[in-house]
Amino acid sequence: MLLEEGLQNVFARHDRFAEATRRAVRTWGLEVQCADPLHYSSSLTAVRLARGPQRRRPACTILEKYNMSLGNGLGILKDRVFRIGHLGDFGDLQLIGTLGGVEMGLRVAACRTRRAVRRRRSIICPGMRDASKRTCAPRPALNPGRRIRIWPR
Repeated sequence: MLLEEGLQNVFARHDRFAEATRRAVRTWGLEVQCADPLHYSSSLTAVRLARGPQRRRPACTILEKYNMSLGNGLGILKDRVFRIGHLGDFGDLQLIGTLGGVEMGLRVAACRTRRAVRRRRSIICPGMRDASKRTCAPRPALNPGRRIRIWPR
């Protein structure tokens, strides 16, 4: 599979997914554990949790509510960070699903976050904005005087 896609393309995809994940984390109002951009990983992003008694709650909530397991911090970072992996046979849809699941879990766990996945999808899938434009004629409205927006812009 690697040779089919080409190693340079694989590395570029991992870099793109890592950057999209870090931007989503910052948009959520959380911090990336790695402070130095020179040491950012293309395979994993560690997200710092807010201090306090509810520190473990988001990861537990995400697992219980959405059956999505996030990596816990290791060593001294145990229960201080959670890890989002974005390596291997991992595509645009999986990353959008992962970030969407984390975002939904953060909201359920009562963490104050801003929505990031919709804002960052053009980084994850560069052609997505063009693909989201309607290419067919709009359906006639049920009530001609009132338009219903189905797709958020």
